[in-house]
Amino acid sequence: MELQDRVALGVRRALLLGTSLLVLPILLALNLNALNPGDFLHGRYTYLPLTGLMLLLATAWHLAARHLATEWRVVLLVAAGLVAVAFSVLTLSQETMWKDDLTVFTMAHQYAPNNAPIAQNLANANVQVALGLDEAGRCDEAIPIFDQVIQQYPDDWFAWAGRGECFFKLGNLPEAEQSLRRASELSHEPRVAEQWQQVRTLMGLPPTPPK
Repeated sequence: MELQDRVALGVRRALLLGTSLLVLPILLALNLNALNPGDFLHGRYTYLPLTGLMLLLATAWHLAARHLATEWRVVLLVAAGLVAVAFSVLTLSQETMWKDDLTVFTMAHQYAPNNAPIAQNLANANVQVALGLDEAGRCDEAIPIFDQVIQQYPDDWFAWAGRGECFFKLGNLPEAEQSLRRASELSHEPRVAEQWQQVRTLMGLPPTPPK
């Protein structure tokens, strides 16, 4: 096989493989009915298709290098360099938003305030922050966060349980009993029910039979 024929065959294979990688993997993600409502946009869906795109661009560059004049190749190279620099700057500017779950979902909620899964994940992240404050002995800061989550999601038993534990540490037994009771009703967790009964005992209240 002559060199020119081998080059042509290689180009055709690269174009076929690049197109297949670009199109076929993304087809599954385009079936939005198969994905979770409100949770269908993820960058990872484009990882493999981008490999195909890069292969196509590399093939185009190879063809351009063979057929374009030197000055045009320089122009394309400079343009590609500028695009790479611009994308690098954009990537670095978004690095800070990935430092923790709270930052990620706070930013996501700003961009999509009506997205239910994002709002739920943001609430969960806030609960984790409040639990960290609880463990650090800063319940006075944690309780307003628990209250905010409960206001938005009244059935979030984790927030109710954290709120109850904080009030117990602060010596406010009535609020602790109320919160742990609600957490026990929502979660049916034996550990939460045991905490609730312990608070009732300290308050001199009779034990409540489990439901």
